[in-house]
Amino acid sequence: MKRFFLMIVLFALFVGCDKQRDLYVMVNPMVYLKAHWVPSLGINDMSMNATALAYNTENSTIVKEYFHNSDNATILVDKGIYDIMIFNGLMYSPEDTHLDNITFRGVDQLATFEAVVNETQPNRRLNKSIDEYIASNEMELLTSAVTQQEITASSAYSLKYKDGENGFDTPSNYVEVEMEMTPVALNYECQVVLQINNISSAYSASAALYGFVGSAWMATRQPTHFYVTHQFNLNSKRMTDPAKDRGTIESPVFVTFGPPIDAPDNTYELYIRITLVDNTIVEKTVDITDQVQPVIETIRDNMGGTEPVHYQLTIPIQIDNIDLPHVDPVQGGVGVGDWDDDEIIRVPISIK
Repeated sequence: MKRFFLMIVLFALFVGCDKQRDLYVMVNPMVYLKAHWVPSLGINDMSMNATALAYNTENSTIVKEYFHNSDNATILVDKGIYDIMIFNGLMYSPEDTHLDNITFRGVDQLATFEAVVNETQPNRRLNKSIDEYIASNEMELLTSAVTQQEITASSAYSLKYKDGENGFDTPSNYVEVEMEMTPVALNYECQVVLQINNISSAYSASAALYGFVGSAWMATRQPTHFYVTHQFNLNSKRMTDPAKDRGTIESPVFVTFGPPIDAPDNTYELYIRITLVDNTIVEKTVDITDQVQPVIETIRDNMGGTEPVHYQLTIPIQIDNIDLPHVDPVQGGVGVGDWDDDEIIRVPISIK
């Protein structure tokens, strides 16, 4: 009997539900972004290698999207005013940026969004102060662009099915605004070259660069005042005048956020430590402020101009006429090979 009554109830419910629910779907306006990466990175195809962020200035919400195509991305937005920023790298989190030796901080607001170089182990041949931040020289080149856009359309629900029947146009998201953006460099390549007198006396060399910074603001692309030290080996020797025993040693090309552009009273120095073939040490600190000032002007002029700072901008630091005492080479002459900071033994300057 119970089964009989249950079947009656189920049948009544079934025959009574002859009307189906209507279905509404959300339709969003979109911003279509086309980016020109060649001027700052020399790369056109940035598929899954770049991020776009849209900051709603009215309610502090943030929309994030990645570049799934070679040079463009599409961001779903709502009505409001947005600060939009694009940059290379995939920011899964501030610590996971998909950029070599770069992390972010202050990402909740565009004004505090900062790119920071990772700290690295100090060169054991050089002294390090307790509070000294030794910046990695293996940074990836980083570029960004920022613009603002007002979206006048709002997200809304649109009827797709009524009473189970699709008698309506299928709604979809639509492009409200199309924009083009050209990123600008935030960091730059740098190389140090020393001109040495009595270069045959040099066995190994290291240097430390003081006065450059370790971060930059992503929105304005200006270097901060977070000062760091770049340490590196000078591990290539080139004889330019054998008759006078004169030549050069140079650093590898490394990437730096460079000098601040709003600190006119700053002093920039290069500390040099050279081990001679008889195991004696020559140390010298050189003021390189006069060489850095033109670089600051170049960065400042390009940052506010119509042409973005090009990825091939190199900060050159050249020190002329480092005098070494004449020391007779060890038996067999100076060896050939690169250095490794993890090795305890001294390895001589390699010869090009």
